[in-house]
Amino acid sequence: MRYVKCIVNPAAGRGGARKAWPGIAKLLKSAGVKYSVDFSQGPGHATQLTREALKSEFQDIIAVGGDGTVNEVINGFFEGDRPIRMDSRLGIIPRGTGIDLIRTLPVPNDPRRAVETILGDKTRPFDVGKLTCLSRDGKPMVRYFMNIADLGYGGALIDRVNGFTKFMGSFLSYFVGLLYTLTFYKNEHIRFQIDEEPEEEGVFSAIIAANGQYFGGGMWIAPEARADDGLLEFVLIGDVNKLEVLGNLVRLYRGTLYKHPKVIYRRGKKLRAWSEREVLLDADGELPGKLPATFEILPKGVNVFSAE
Repeated sequence: MRYVKCIVNPAAGRGGARKAWPGIAKLLKSAGVKYSVDFSQGPGHATQLTREALKSEFQDIIAVGGDGTVNEVINGFFEGDRPIRMDSRLGIIPRGTGIDLIRTLPVPNDPRRAVETILGDKTRPFDVGKLTCLSRDGKPMVRYFMNIADLGYGGALIDRVNGFTKFMGSFLSYFVGLLYTLTFYKNEHIRFQIDEEPEEEGVFSAIIAANGQYFGGGMWIAPEARADDGLLEFVLIGDVNKLEVLGNLVRLYRGTLYKHPKVIYRRGKKLRAWSEREVLLDADGELPGKLPATFEILPKGVNVFSAE
C-alpha cells in the first residue's frame, strides 16, 4: 500500500474518534503501513486537508469520523467540478454520531475490521451525489454527498440536531430532534422536475435524494437505493400532518414508508427543486444551504475500500 493520509475529526462521536485514534494508529503501524495524520479543526477543514493531501503525494485518504466527516473528505476529492486525481481512493473508519453511510456500503463498523478492510487493498467504484444550491447567505455553491441529501424537514432536523442534541448519541439525537422539529416545522410548497419529465408542484414535508438507504441515525428511507447503479432514489413525502408523522415512525425505521399514500417514490439521475420560501437543505448530515437546488448523480465518482 502507498503512503496514506489519515484525516481524523476529533469531535466526531462525542470525542470518540479522538479516543479511538491511538488504537487505529497502532493497527496501521503493526501492519507496516506508512501514514500521516491530520486532525480537522472545524467545519470545512477536513475538505481543505483532503485537497492538500491529494495535490501532494497521497493517493489514499482515510476518513476517521461519522457521515459528516466523510462528507467533508469526499468534497476534498473534487475541485472545480472535477476529481483532483483519478486514481484516488477513500477509506472509512466509522467513529461518529451518525454512521448511516456504512449501512449501505460494505464497510465494517468495528474499527479493527475497518482497518483490515483498508489493508485488504480491495476497492469498488461508488457513485457520488452532487448538490448545487445557494448558501445560507445566498451565494451559489456546490456540495458533494456520498449518502443522502434532502430538502425541507431534513434540513430543519439537522439544524436542530447539530444545535444541541448530539450528546445523546446517534439514535436518540435524531429521534429527539425529529420530535422537537415536528412541533415547529411547516410543510412547504415546492416545485420540482425529475430528469426531463414535466415540472410538478405540491406541498411537501421533505424531498429526499438518496444514494444510500439510511439517514438520520437509522431511518430506512430508501430501501431500493444502490450506491453503484448510477441513479438516485427520490422520496417525496407529501403534506403529512403531525399525527401522520408520529403514526408512521415505525414505517420510517422499517423501510416501508414509501408505501404510504402521501409518499412518492421515483428514480432518476437529476432533480431540480425551488420554492418562494426559504427551505433548508441537508447533505450527509451537514447544512450546505437552501433552495433553489439541483440534485444529481456522478456515476462511479469515487473508489472506496470495500469489504466485498
